[in-house]
Amino acid sequence: MFRVIIPLSVPSLVTISLFYAVWHWNSWFDAIIYTNKAGMRPLQVILREIINSSKSEVLDFFAEAPPPLESVKSATILVSTLPILCLYPFLQKYFIKGVMVGGSKG
Repeated sequence: MFRVIIPLSVPSLVTISLFYAVWHWNSWFDAIIYTNKAGMRPLQVILREIINSSKSEVLDFFAEAPPPLESVKSATILVSTLPILCLYPFLQKYFIKGVMVGGSKG
């Protein structure tokens, strides 16, 4: 099992793990439902609150002219995707192998 099955299934397991990690990283709705304390909120909820608050007058406190809404959205997209983008190059060879194994006809 450890010489044949595990080495052949590593690309598939890493591919599934990467898909699961991206899905779990982007989930914010569960955190809104289940957390009450502000200190326990994940990054996605905080970024969502930043986008929602940029529409109001909350950012007027920090600057004389608040940043444009599109700039705030762009910055939150960069912050939310950066960890996955940093992780992906290390897992890319397994991801490609997993997609090729899953897509090949037997």
